[in-house]
Amino acid sequence: MNESQDTGADRENSNKEIKSIENLLKVYRDLQNEHGDDVQFYFRGESSDSWDLRPSVMRRSSFQKKEGEMLNELMSRQPEEFSGLTSAFSQWVLAQHYGLKTRLLDITRNPLVALFNACEDGGIEDGRLHVFSVWRDMIKSFNSDTVSVIANFAKLRHIEQNLLLSQTEDDTDEGGDLNLEKERDEALSRLYHFIRQEKPYFLENIDLRDLFRVFVVEPQQSFERIRMQSGAFLLSVFHERFERDEILNRNAEIPVYDYYTLKVPYTNKQDIIEELHLLNITRESLFPGLDEAAKAVTQRYSQE
Repeated sequence: MNESQDTGADRENSNKEIKSIENLLKVYRDLQNEHGDDVQFYFRGESSDSWDLRPSVMRRSSFQKKEGEMLNELMSRQPEEFSGLTSAFSQWVLAQHYGLKTRLLDITRNPLVALFNACEDGGIEDGRLHVFSVWRDMIKSFNSDTVSVIANFAKLRHIEQNLLLSQTEDDTDEGGDLNLEKERDEALSRLYHFIRQEKPYFLENIDLRDLFRVFVVEPQQSFERIRMQSGAFLLSVFHERFERDEILNRNAEIPVYDYYTLKVPYTNKQDIIEELHLLNITRESLFPGLDEAAKAVTQRYSQE
């Protein structure tokens, strides 16, 4: 199947309503039967159906322009927290864990975790489940060279990022501005310098096409929260949103996942939360820690 074409499942399953766990599992089984074993499914749940799939650092230009500087400042303020983290990706994961804006977008392999996130806030807005059917070659391990390139690219100054992206787009004439070419070479040298801090063996062989692709990254299970939530991340250099159409509109030549959205009516949210509690899918189990345990105890006794 051509990865850039819509499938029958795409048209049939998108915008279905999920009113129970049983509902969701049936849709999931249908999608698995449609796609077979060549893909891995990932999910993201949101309590409002009006939110787009945009990483937190891309939601404000001031964050986007100071991406690397924010990480550096956080690391300088809390050096003990980052000691022993040799890879840029692990540094970004830790920073996001504590609330820093990053280009990592959380997803999960567990559809029930996503369903919980879509229902937890209650309210009078419908929730949304995003479903990603991801080709295996789009999935990278946390220690892959491709992930090292992207994670360290995010450490560059914004002007350096723009220089490298324009270089890969071949937007200059042959024999153009030599000073601009020099600046691009310097930006690329800084990128290689960052990468070699974690991978001294790394050769100067970056596939610049990877800067325009989207990947799923399976992280190291270093946080209990990631383990409990079966967490993973969507990651890209070039793309600021991860809806399938948004990706293809900006770069129609790359492989991209099939993508579906499922609506969770607000009138069913509380019933679904109660079903999930029976399976021990709760905020306390998904966000382990003393603070969440204390909230759970307080909530229990406040209902007596």
